[in-house]
Amino acid sequence: MEGNRLLLRDSRTGPRTVWLGSAVREVIDSLPRHPKIPRLFWNYQYRRPIGCIQHLWRTILQRANLGKLRIHDLRHTSPAMRP
Repeated sequence: MEGNRLLLRDSRTGPRTVWLGSAVREVIDSLPRHPKIPRLFWNYQYRRPIGCIQHLWRTILQRANLGKLRIHDLRHTSPAMRP
């Protein structure tokens, strides 16, 4: 991650840059990180990057009682609907 851009090396359509708003950057910067691990999402138990979040996402949906919400659906919410 450089500045307000996130470099995705392996997206569905190939490598690309995603531009981040300052609020997103603040959240990312506030996440606890290990100084020797450059990854944003890291599995400390297995000591490797998190490759898939489907299990975690299902747990979040169940605990929050959100039904069958997909992660992709979050891209399509209007600013008025966001907390």
